Amino acid sequence: MRNRQKEALILVLLAGVGCGPSSNTVHVSGQVTFDGEPVEQGEITFRPVQGTEGPATGGVIKKGRYEVPANVGPQRGGAYRVEIIGLKASGRFIETGMGKPVPAFDHYIPTQFNTESTLEVVIPSDGSDCQQDFELES
Repeated sequence: MRNRQKEALILVLLAGVGCGPSSNTVHVSGQVTFDGEPVEQGEITFRPVQGTEGPATGGVIKKGRYEVPANVGPQRGGAYRVEIIGLKASGRFIETGMGKPVPAFDHYIPTQFNTESTLEVVIPSDGSDCQQDFELES
């Protein structure tokens, strides 16, 4: 009887494989530019809009590129508001209390692309990787 219980437990565990959030999410990547120049560093966030389930997701922007892996990516067929933050070195330094000042950065992307974003995308429902570029203008 113990072997049957083990077999049943294994079947239950195997049935759950692939049913997690990554099974309905996709890899998204692309370029981000502002006034024709790559956003050297920053963040991109995909926030679900009405009718799309799931949490917000996103990633880091480095040298004008971002990537969100499929295991944490947006939902297939979902609609998202996109928020982009760009950071530039200000030339100032901030005291951290740790003995060494660190460089300060300024936000330079207008609020219409982040806190008051008007950017929206719909992720393809076919489940393939999604290439989504953002060419922002001031």
